[in-house]
Amino acid sequence: GKQSHRMSEFNVSSFERKVKEVTGSQQSIQTLSVWAIHYRKHAKDIVEAWLRAVLSTKESKKLTLIYLANDIIQNSKRKGPEYSTEFGLVMAKALENVYQYCDDTVEKAVNRVLDIWEERGIYDEHKVSMLRPRSYTPPYSPPPENPEKVEEETVDPLPVEEDAEASEEPPDTETFLEQLKSLEHSAASHDDRMRLQVSTIADELVNASSIDTIDRTELEGLHQDAENSHEVLQKYGKRLSSEMRDRVAMVRMLKSYISHHRTELSRAEERLTEHRQKLEKVQRVRTQLQSHLDSLPDLSKLSSNSEGLAPLPSVGDLFS
Repeated sequence: GKQSHRMSEFNVSSFERKVKEVTGSQQSIQTLSVWAIHYRKHAKDIVEAWLRAVLSTKESKKLTLIYLANDIIQNSKRKGPEYSTEFGLVMAKALENVYQYCDDTVEKAVNRVLDIWEERGIYDEHKVSMLRPRSYTPPYSPPPENPEKVEEETVDPLPVEEDAEASEEPPDTETFLEQLKSLEHSAASHDDRMRLQVSTIADELVNASSIDTIDRTELEGLHQDAENSHEVLQKYGKRLSSEMRDRVAMVRMLKSYISHHRTELSRAEERLTEHRQKLEKVQRVRTQLQSHLDSLPDLSKLSSNSEGLAPLPSVGDLFS
């Protein structure tokens, strides 16, 4: 039933173990992120354990844990503010440790994460500025031509260690199912409201040949429709791009999952063959033992037949 698909009870030591095992690959980070979001009611305990891990782990893994926090914060937004709040309380301490032990390359990567948080309104400008390294100097950007409407910058996916993926363990069944459900519910291609908006864009905006037939009086209204439609299509395109990345990660996870279980099935079949051979051997020995027992004389009959026999000689009689 449904009970079998639920994740086990929360245990902070389980999260601590998973944090030690997480690699820099996107799949590994997303798998643990899904697990953490499932237990968002325990966000305080999980974030405290995350902070302990950042402070104690080797330098090369600190950035991976920042990427993990980023994935949890961004993907838990629509479910509640628990993680953005809890991470916000400890992030300064975590990043102070990262800046102390890591090089400029890591600083640049962290600044990119902070840029995303500021752009997407996860934390305000003042909060983000407090999280920057002391050496940070904001890049100069000229003011936009139309200050009332600033286009949202397309955010590239965070870099991952491709070679780390091959050696990582596949997700357990419960985590895998949880990630599938998450993808299904958040997919742009399944958003009926957004698809309706796209499908109802005016024909004049889709079919360029019809522009010649439009009256001059209609152009102003059509221009506003074009602006609105452009915004809708841009948002939809970004969501579809994000969904594609998630689906690619899911395909990799699925391949890893299938490969792992095929290997496990092969091992199980080998063990089954081995145990069947052992069972046949035991049955042969049992049959031999039974045959041997059947060939032994009946002791009860021997005792009844020995009453009329002469008694056995004593030791003294033998040596006299």
